[in-house]
Amino acid sequence: MNKTQLNMLLSVLVGNFILTLGVVCFVLPHGLIMGGVTGLALAFEHYLNVPLTIAVYLITVLVLLVSYIGMGKEYLLSMIAASLTYPLILQFLQEIPFIQSITDDVLLSTIFAALALGIGTGIIMKSGAGAGGLDCISLIVNKYFHLPIASTMRIVDISVLLLQIAFSTPEQILYGILLILITTFAVNYVLVSGKSQIQIMIISKNYNEILNTILSKIDVGATLLDIETGYTREKSQAVLVITSNRRVHIITSIAHEIDPTAFITISNTNEVLGKGFTLER
Repeated sequence: MNKTQLNMLLSVLVGNFILTLGVVCFVLPHGLIMGGVTGLALAFEHYLNVPLTIAVYLITVLVLLVSYIGMGKEYLLSMIAASLTYPLILQFLQEIPFIQSITDDVLLSTIFAALALGIGTGIIMKSGAGAGGLDCISLIVNKYFHLPIASTMRIVDISVLLLQIAFSTPEQILYGILLILITTFAVNYVLVSGKSQIQIMIISKNYNEILNTILSKIDVGATLLDIETGYTREKSQAVLVITSNRRVHIITSIAHEIDPTAFITISNTNEVLGKGFTLER
């Protein structure tokens, strides 16, 4: 087993533990309805009189088949790992009685269940693995059609939720929609989170002096980008710096000392990868 596969397996275990914790602590005690394989199995049970356990197994097999066709062997193995570890973790956590009575508030349970499900699923999906459920549909759609994973997950889960309208109260449906919306928000947040940094772009006629001063005074990397001014159509260059929060003031001060009229934009970057950040400079 190589390092990538080991990291994927660890992500599956950690993610599965977090999302299962949400199920045991908040979903099961309050009978919250949800999307995914479980929600689809409940719909099959109601409309087709298929026993819940059999429905879960049939859907899981179908999901594994679709995963193999759409994502390949390595992704299928991660799906199998997730499918096997989930019931084991579920059984272990259900034997801890006090975690099933943390709160009697259904709204709080919905919010924290959604956060746990979203964070757990996000950790698994970020590693390139599958959570063992209908998330494979979102990954396949993203792979071939480049649509956002979180948006596709939301559509799939809400579709499954709508199938349960006939045997759920309006309040249960509303809580289910809230759970799905927060879950997909949490998944999306985890997928784009990482080594957060600040991006600074400095546009000035004195770009060379600003660049050299930044490089000589601060231990930070900088890049020159070719630009063209909008009004005068003059060719020039802009200084691009990716740095931490604490260095922002120093860099902007250097730029304004050299050129008080320098145009500066500052923005957050969710994740930075590559030389000087995740690799040695």
